Amino acid sequence: MKRLVEWKDSPGRKPLLLTGVRQCGKTYVCKQFGEQFFEDVAYFYFEGNTGLASVFEYDFDVERILDELGNILRQKPIVPGKTLVIFDEVQACPRAITSLKYFCENKRELHIICAGSLLGVSIRRDGISFPVGKVERLHMYPLSFSEFLRADGGQALYDGVQKYDLRCELPELYTKKLEKELQYYYIVGGMPEAVNKWVESHNFEEVDKIQSDILEDYVGDFAKYAPIVDVPKLGWIWDSIPKQLAKENNKFVFSHVKAGKRSHDLEDALEWLKDVGLIY
Repeated sequence: MKRLVEWKDSPGRKPLLLTGVRQCGKTYVCKQFGEQFFEDVAYFYFEGNTGLASVFEYDFDVERILDELGNILRQKPIVPGKTLVIFDEVQACPRAITSLKYFCENKRELHIICAGSLLGVSIRRDGISFPVGKVERLHMYPLSFSEFLRADGGQALYDGVQKYDLRCELPELYTKKLEKELQYYYIVGGMPEAVNKWVESHNFEEVDKIQSDILEDYVGDFAKYAPIVDVPKLGWIWDSIPKQLAKENNKFVFSHVKAGKRSHDLEDALEWLKDVGLIY
């Protein structure tokens, strides 16, 4: 949120591209930001919305685009300086991405954020004309340990640690509690929905159900967005990574993914997982 406020107040502000893995909280933080710092939020979701995408088909006249998005689609004008415009899952509409160049050049006073979870993959796959130099980028990750700790009621613990020189050993007053919280973090992870459920219930079974649903959604994306030839490879690698990294010699070895497969067989699939933020 701090980074978004800095972007909002920057005199040289360009349209902002917020990327990150699916379900890490991009949409949530954009809407919260809009509600707190703007009079109005104009939210547009592109995935599966052909009517919305058609607004960008004719040309890149930003005045026409804003008129149709505001007065026709949502029946409320978009006012630069007062309205935050959010384009969500913008990779589903390549021309909307291209239009950012014209918003940057001709409507700099408009605050516009684009959120996308598969943008890097889409640019490579669809040959999108990316507005180089005309957008700012911000990448969002799942919660870090310190964020998890504070969410789980550990603000005082976090604040206390800040008073110490971390090159020195921490007293047991902190280490015992921190080790316990770190074990919870290893199990719960940093996905906001899972963390929220943990904070509410401290029930591992309820957290596990949410984690399983998220993982199933990711696997569903393989078939939906990845090249057909890579789909089986993505599944092999996805299943193999945690098994390999859990071993004592925690290195990822291509030949251990599937018998007879080598790096040149699997490199593209591994790169796809990296590009969408599922591994890093």
